[in-house]
Amino acid sequence: MPLTEQQLTAIMNNHGLAGKISTGEPITRGRAVLRPVSLLAERGEGGEGAEGGETGASLQLLEKVTAAQAEPVENAMYRLFGGRKASLPKVFYNAYDALTEEGILLLEDLTPTHGNIADWNAPLEAEPVHRLLELIAGFHAEGWGERGLPLPQHLESLEKYLEHLGYVERDYAHFRQYYPFRLGAEEYSLYENSLRRLQENAGGYIERIHARRHTTILHGDLNACNVLYPAVPGAIPVLIDLEAVRIGLCTEDLVMLFVHDFYHGGAGTLEILRQYYGLLNAQVGSSYGWELFMQDMQWSLMEGLFFPAKLLAHEGVQDEELVWKSIQALRGLLETVV
Repeated sequence: MPLTEQQLTAIMNNHGLAGKISTGEPITRGRAVLRPVSLLAERGEGGEGAEGGETGASLQLLEKVTAAQAEPVENAMYRLFGGRKASLPKVFYNAYDALTEEGILLLEDLTPTHGNIADWNAPLEAEPVHRLLELIAGFHAEGWGERGLPLPQHLESLEKYLEHLGYVERDYAHFRQYYPFRLGAEEYSLYENSLRRLQENAGGYIERIHARRHTTILHGDLNACNVLYPAVPGAIPVLIDLEAVRIGLCTEDLVMLFVHDFYHGGAGTLEILRQYYGLLNAQVGSSYGWELFMQDMQWSLMEGLFFPAKLLAHEGVQDEELVWKSIQALRGLLETVV
């Protein structure tokens, strides 16, 4: 159930804010219902430059109510990162109601100060790239080596990961049969060799994941829609939508954003990776070597190669550009990582 006006008022009062609450029309998105909330703030008695009761600036908020039989991942992750330095929206209220089976979040709405980067095109300018890399490296550094978060189901054991790769192989078979833009023997060989390498090296991968050795908390859905970039001076980039957060290799997020969304070619992508690695290592230490980082990048690229096949098999999406970006990125890194 959405928060009542009385509850909203009490929550804001707990944060030292007072004023008139107003709410907008709710929007349903999957299992979640989003509702805009505004607080027309009042300058309290004795406030600077105003007498008691005079209205001040309006604060824009977003209420998110998610139906779930257990606490939603997003609620849990905002609580986990509450005391850390990651750049996320400010949370005013975070609770799970077991009776109604709903997670409730009240977040700052960054629309007035930020813009979505989904309409950007590669190549990006140097400054935005650096600021995005600072954002991502900072998030990964805060979750580096995390042991308190359970592993995702497909990484719980070697058997489950091999089962996961079985589903990947099934999606690839569907992709090969029905993908309308026919690829050549060289491209299909890249898919099949990548799948074989993932299967053959699955044991070492799972052992490392379970040891939490150079792993981190991933955003898990780091596409351009989930990154907000400042539109006003003084603001900083922010990550949103923590619904898919999980343990894994930091390179998985990099593949999603800087290959699937903003691919800069072989040389440009390698420079982006060097920048990210320097920013991350400055925070987590030098034990995570460059060679291992690049091997992780290759692993994530091999897994990411099959993402277009999954989109076709499960959602009917035919994305030729994504297919070729994934192929070209892996080809380029094969020469770098050996």
